[in-house]
Amino acid sequence: MQDIAGTRIVAEMNRDEQDRMVERIVGLFPGADVVDRRGNPSSGYRAVHVIVQVQGYPVEIQVRTGLQNAWAQVFERLADTWGRQIRYGEPPDNPDEEELGPGVTRQRVVEYFMGLSERSTGSRPQPSC
Repeated sequence: MQDIAGTRIVAEMNRDEQDRMVERIVGLFPGADVVDRRGNPSSGYRAVHVIVQVQGYPVEIQVRTGLQNAWAQVFERLADTWGRQIRYGEPPDNPDEEELGPGVTRQRVVEYFMGLSERSTGSRPQPSC
């Protein structure tokens, strides 16, 4: 465990706005460490973690877009139900169980969510006009 406290900032923002939010936090806490899981996701999880020092203690601030947060919340719920190991790239408990209908196994659902993570940029759609 690297921190003793933490908080999460979730906002409807694109990646550029997320970067600016991280820059503001780093500006408030000189010497902060930034762990960017967007380019190097951990089992599909994407966000930016900023580890700051508060009165000499490490505190983690997670900065997530709305899409990154929605993905993480759904995946955490699946992990609570199908096995925490899916958070680390392992198959779910009873991977061949057809959870949602014929041919829709737990493993296929997990693979689907991992695919969503690969396609996601964390940005919201921009108007076309």
